[in-house]
Amino acid sequence: MFPGKNRCERRCVSVFTRLTGLLALAALPMAAMGYGNPVINQDFPDPSVINAGGTYYAYATNTGGRNVPCARSSDLVSWTQLSDALPSLPGWASGGVTWAPVVHKFGSTYVLYFAAQQPSTGHHAIGVATSSSPTGPFAASGTPLVSQSSIGGDIDAGVFVDSTGSLTCFGRTTAIRLGRRATFGASSSCRTALGLRGRSFS
Repeated sequence: MFPGKNRCERRCVSVFTRLTGLLALAALPMAAMGYGNPVINQDFPDPSVINAGGTYYAYATNTGGRNVPCARSSDLVSWTQLSDALPSLPGWASGGVTWAPVVHKFGSTYVLYFAAQQPSTGHHAIGVATSSSPTGPFAASGTPLVSQSSIGGDIDAGVFVDSTGSLTCFGRTTAIRLGRRATFGASSSCRTALGLRGRSFS
C-alpha cells in the first residue's frame, strides 16, 4: 500500500473490522434498532468499534488532519467526534498514511493496532500503542510490531482472543501489489498484546 493508492482500496474493510462489526451488532441496544445510514455522515474510513463500559468507541483511518479519528456513542446511532486518539506518531512512521486502526482492552490497558508507512522502505508496517483510556491519547511503541517490507508491507492488523485467553495476531500483507498472491500473516501464542512469539502461518 502506497500514498498513491486509490480511494476504493483505502476504504477496503479488513476481516477483523467485519468481525468487530458483527460483535457490536450482537450487543445492539434497542434504541439503535431504528437507525438510518449514514450514522457518521463524514469521512470516516475503515471503521472499527469497541464497547467500553457500555459506551461505544469507533476508530478510523487518518482523515481531517487526525492520525486516528475517534468517535463516541451510547447507542451506535448518534456519534460524537472526539480528538485524535493517536496525536503523535512514532519516529518510524510517516504522517498522513495511518490506516485501519483497531483497539482491544487487555486488563486495564487499551491497546491500539494500526498500519503506518515506514519512510525508510516506502511500505506499511503494523504498529502498537497503549492508553489507559479508550479515547487516548495512545502512546506508540518506538519500533513496529510487524514489518515485512520484503513482501510489500503489512496492513489491517487484528487480534483474536479465544475462550482460554490465548491471543492470535493477524494481518494482511500487501504482496499482491508486487504481483504475488495476498496472504494473511499471523503469529500464534502471543506473549503479550505488545509482542509476538510462536509460529507464523498463512
